[in-house]
Amino acid sequence: MNGAGKMKVAVVGAGTMGTGIAQVVAMSGIHVTLHDVEQGALNHSIEKIKDSLEKLATKNPSIDYEQTINRITLSTDYTTLQNQHI
Repeated sequence: MNGAGKMKVAVVGAGTMGTGIAQVVAMSGIHVTLHDVEQGALNHSIEKIKDSLEKLATKNPSIDYEQTINRITLSTDYTTLQNQHI
């Protein structure tokens, strides 16, 4: 887990930058909550992450697709950000 332990990170905004940050954080073994006010933006974001991970996993079998996806929580509720470390 790269020394991440139980760290939790929040990313506010599911645009291009937020999506990329959430993916990198999850790939590094850290649980991340991706927040946006629009559920549609979150849905689009997770699909982009899934597509990217599938491509990466075919090139690098050490990438665990399921574990990475399971580290990402999507939310439109600001209260889910209360217990995040970063």
